[in-house]
Order: sequence, then C-alpha cells, then structure tokens
Amino acid sequence: MNRLAILICALALFTPALAMAQYGDDCVDAVVCHVQDAEVVIEHNGAWYNCCPVMEWTMKIDSGTLRIDETEVEGVCDCMCCFDYGISVAGLDPGEWTVVLAWMDYDWPEIIPREEIFNVVIPDDFTKPGTELSTYTLRECYDATTTGIQDAGIPWGMMKSLFR
Repeated sequence: MNRLAILICALALFTPALAMAQYGDDCVDAVVCHVQDAEVVIEHNGAWYNCCPVMEWTMKIDSGTLRIDETEVEGVCDCMCCFDYGISVAGLDPGEWTVVLAWMDYDWPEIIPREEIFNVVIPDDFTKPGTELSTYTLRECYDATTTGIQDAGIPWGMMKSLFR
C-alpha cells in the first residue's frame, strides 16, 4: 500500500513538470479581428489544444455584442499542438459591434479562461439575411509535443479529468 501512495505522489509531483518541459515554446495565442465584405473575421493563431481535438464554437448576440466561445469538447491523444483557426460571422446588422472571442488556455498545470475584445464597424452597404457562423482551420497541428502522461501509465482522458 505504501508503494502505491508513493507512486501516486510521485506522479502528482513530476507529471506537471514533465508536461511543462515539453510545452510548445513557439505556440503563442494571437487573435486578430477585422471586417471583410460585412463579415466579421476572427483568426485565432497559436491555439494550444490536444493534437486530436473535437472543437466547438458557439455564438451569442446581445445588444451590439458578438461573443464567440471556442471550446475543446474532447481531446483523445496524448499530445498537445498549436492550431490556427478562423471564424467568420455573416449577417450582422450594420453599425458598431463589440466582438469577444473566449477560450480556455491550457497553461499546464492550470486551465485559464482567456478572451480578446475588439471593436468593429459593419458598413451600411453590405447586408446579408440571417446570421451565420462559419469556422475553418487555417493551419493544422504544428509544434506538437507529447504530454508524457501515457508514458507514466495513466490514460490521457483520466489525467485530463483530474485537472478539470
């Protein structure tokens, strides 16, 4: 029983340090936002997620504010990667808008809520019926690093659950 307790303590102490040592140094969040042909275009470059993410983007519109929540719903691989994602929203009313992109930053061992806020203007001369959210990947996984968690004998999903 003592060996099991020592193993659990050792994993708790050394797994975060191992993951931090392998964390992608070139992966830095950079978010830009602009209007193109009356569409709000957001680029989230350097998004640090699981190498095999299941991503979801949700949109909320409220009194001149457009909020996009970017969520990694599931990640099944034992590695982390940088991604560059693009989001566009068409069909917003002309005028001034506050645009918010929110996501969770997996800054090992912490998970930190982040958001970027922009002010944009939709011109009067472009109008499209209905509001539509589109997402696309600008660049697939790059700057991949292994978490080392599988090597420690702990399933990645279980370890991720412990830190959520």
